[in-house]
Amino acid sequence: MYKATSMTIQHLAFFIIGFCSISFLIYPSLLVKYNPGSSWAVSIICVVIFICSFLYIGMSFINAGNMSFKDFIYKSLGKLLGTIYLSFFFTMLVLTLCGGCAVCANAISTSVFVKTPTWFILLLFIAFGFYVTTVKSGNLNVFTIVLSAMILFAYIVLMILLQKYRKITYIDSVTLSTIFKNGFFKSFCLQLGALSSFGVILPFFCKVKKEKNIARRLFFPTVIIGIMFMLSIIGGISIFGTKRFANIYYPLFIESQIVYYEGIVENADEIVLMIITLGYILKYSITVSSINTIMPKNIAMNKGLIILLTILIYFISIFLSNNTTLLFQYLEIYQYFALILFLIVPIVSCTIMNLFRK
Repeated sequence: MYKATSMTIQHLAFFIIGFCSISFLIYPSLLVKYNPGSSWAVSIICVVIFICSFLYIGMSFINAGNMSFKDFIYKSLGKLLGTIYLSFFFTMLVLTLCGGCAVCANAISTSVFVKTPTWFILLLFIAFGFYVTTVKSGNLNVFTIVLSAMILFAYIVLMILLQKYRKITYIDSVTLSTIFKNGFFKSFCLQLGALSSFGVILPFFCKVKKEKNIARRLFFPTVIIGIMFMLSIIGGISIFGTKRFANIYYPLFIESQIVYYEGIVENADEIVLMIITLGYILKYSITVSSINTIMPKNIAMNKGLIILLTILIYFISIFLSNNTTLLFQYLEIYQYFALILFLIVPIVSCTIMNLFRK
């Protein structure tokens, strides 16, 4: 399977960009539905918090030396609380796989291949994911760099093609009183929860070589993620307006269909399809590798365990992807748990560890 080997911060940058970007690119409307008028301002607040939090967590883990993710958690939270947290963390990784597969199948089924059942799309997608994680061998660093670069390039091309369709007048003006009105807290938690998805790659931090200027090297990829996040929300609003944007399940597909350049480019569905397919394949591979990293050595990378896990993910994903409303309710709940388990608890753990070291 693709294995995570020792990496530099430059390698880690591609993990951050490739993994974190795919979710909020595909369903940003979920993140703004409770406060659509002020959502673009909320996104700026969340991006600033995300950058500061990620730099703090990243530097704390890397400065801990060669300590594994499990040892870091045990040392900061203690054996009992650490075991409980790792159990929840493992569950969140499995739920990440289920949600990712379900979104990929549902988005393709409802937006591109309308008559194709989700179980068939999932069969192809999970079969390829199983092949990558069990049969195909290689370096996860190289795999991630190639796919992340392709996703980033495709997104840049799509943003250039969509530029002429944006209208600044669709973006509502906001004041301090309108930002913090009803719906702010839910919108804030959902957006920050989506940005907190970087928690899945925390087990890889122990593989990062300690280098000089860690903060500066980590700052660049987090800024890229922040820009992509704000573009996904502000860009969507500038095309559809606040109310319509907040009520479209997969706005990026709709945005791509309006692209027209004198018969040369009639729509950009293929670009979005490439982004979502490569993105979720990458997300699947990284998450499975993350699961293996925190598993006990005697059962890590066990084919039997991966087969059982794959079957479980397949049937849960079928259940979720068959109903778009149910899927988005699941995704909403997932963002709240991601905020707690992938951001808040790691910040607490890093704070305890930093105080303990002093």
